[in-house]
Amino acid sequence: MLGAANRDPAKYTDPDTLDLTRESAVTHLTFGAGIHYCIGAFLGRLEGQVLFPMLAKRFPGLRLDPDAGEPEFRPDPAMRGLKELRLLVRGGRHP
Repeated sequence: MLGAANRDPAKYTDPDTLDLTRESAVTHLTFGAGIHYCIGAFLGRLEGQVLFPMLAKRFPGLRLDPDAGEPEFRPDPAMRGLKELRLLVRGGRHP
């Protein structure tokens, strides 16, 4: 199941916490592996490399909303993902 990928507590310390500095972060299964490797992986990585710096530049005060509580995840065990992520914008340009 894809929803369980990279979440094995025997392999990952605190697997439910997003830790981009984790040594094993480079071995993630985001785009699959082997013959099941995502054909769009290159485009997805490129989009991320463009999007996140642009987002940080446009909204330098972007932060998690402290009143929103912990982010909720969809209950779908096959495709894990956020239901919503509430953010606050301080400063920067707003549409």
